[in-house]
Amino acid sequence: MDRRRFLLSAAATLGIPGVSFAQDGGAGGGKNLIVVIAVGGWDVTFCFDPKLSCTQPDGSGCFIEGPEVDEVQADPDDREAVQTFGSIPVVVNPVKRPAVAEFFEAWHGHTHVVNGIWTGSIAHDPCRYRLLTGTPDGTKPDLATIAGFTNGGSRPLGSVDLSGWSISGPLAASSGRVGHNSQIKTLLDPATSFQAPAARPYSYPLYQPDSADASALDSYMQERAAALRERFGGMGGRNDQALDQLVDSLDRSKRFTSQAAGILDSLELGQESKFLDQLDMAVNLLDEEVCRSVTVDTTYDWDTHDINDLQHGFFNGLFSGLSHLMEQLEERGLLENTVVAVISEMTRTPLRNASTGKDHWGHTSALLLGAVQGDRVSGATDHYLESQLVDLVTGVPDDGGEYNKYDNFCAGVLELVDVDPEEWLPKVVPFRGAHLS
Repeated sequence: MDRRRFLLSAAATLGIPGVSFAQDGGAGGGKNLIVVIAVGGWDVTFCFDPKLSCTQPDGSGCFIEGPEVDEVQADPDDREAVQTFGSIPVVVNPVKRPAVAEFFEAWHGHTHVVNGIWTGSIAHDPCRYRLLTGTPDGTKPDLATIAGFTNGGSRPLGSVDLSGWSISGPLAASSGRVGHNSQIKTLLDPATSFQAPAARPYSYPLYQPDSADASALDSYMQERAAALRERFGGMGGRNDQALDQLVDSLDRSKRFTSQAAGILDSLELGQESKFLDQLDMAVNLLDEEVCRSVTVDTTYDWDTHDINDLQHGFFNGLFSGLSHLMEQLEERGLLENTVVAVISEMTRTPLRNASTGKDHWGHTSALLLGAVQGDRVSGATDHYLESQLVDLVTGVPDDGGEYNKYDNFCAGVLELVDVDPEEWLPKVVPFRGAHLS
């Protein structure tokens, strides 16, 4: 079995129950979407929203403690500076965050920075729901799921969640997930075992069916599905659809189980897959035409209430990974047909707290990469690090404009991948500053 067919057979198992690949949402047009989420809230002053020379309206300095607070005075190279790449000003540090400058030097032409996105909350879950779905409702489908459902065409899955954070909502039948800690491996690899809780003298699995058992189980499931269809189905409605999906997923899961070794070698039970591994898998899923969108987690805990200087390493790792991702997309010929949305649910407060950390702030930034209007910055924040009004069409700060809220931003991302946002975010004006002319 080649990689594509192998991943096709994996798809149903990733989404059990309720995956239906013949009933996804569209004819297969549109662009690919990769969502990269930095969970916990990044400090935008470390990179794309420079405040090193910030002043208040009266000309006095800002009360914003950015990355310069962490400079080691004895090291003359450990200095924060604002460097402009093309038309994008970025805060760089050659000692603590060299990957930032390296990324923007190579990819500023394919990068659009969006500053001043208003989140409307300072709590993790509500902010994450809003940045992923464009709504405060944690049951609505997120951008990646919507894009995959709409653009998936005949591909086996619309979207795949490698992060554990994706929200599929009512579109779960078109999506699949690996699990926060690679739990999929226990379901599909018969050789995988794990220890029972403490003081239990055994490990799991407790039972492994042989071929006769497997045949009996399969017969039971088929007969059970037929009985349920006779009792509750037969009218072509939702019950019949759910039963069709169940039978289809069982068949695909069997084929996947028999061919699992190739993809599971990189997964380690009990551990989240590493950032670079997720990025490689995301590119492979798109390149092999298994799905149209993927959600990836940076795997860093950006919620730095204590010791805010951890953000230096997180940003360095993030941009090292993004450079790798862009190189892979370009090598595979996918860059011009893929949008990468790099988001975090909030930013950090302007000032540090008593623990040298920073708390939650209801504003954020985002990076849009790939098939976007590159070498541009949209939006802005003020000397309090609060969102400013913007022209939603051009992305230019405008005192007569509107706030670029989470829903405007999400509607704009959907348009970037050729999905009409009106169906999903009705009456929301899309942010179009990153749209290609």
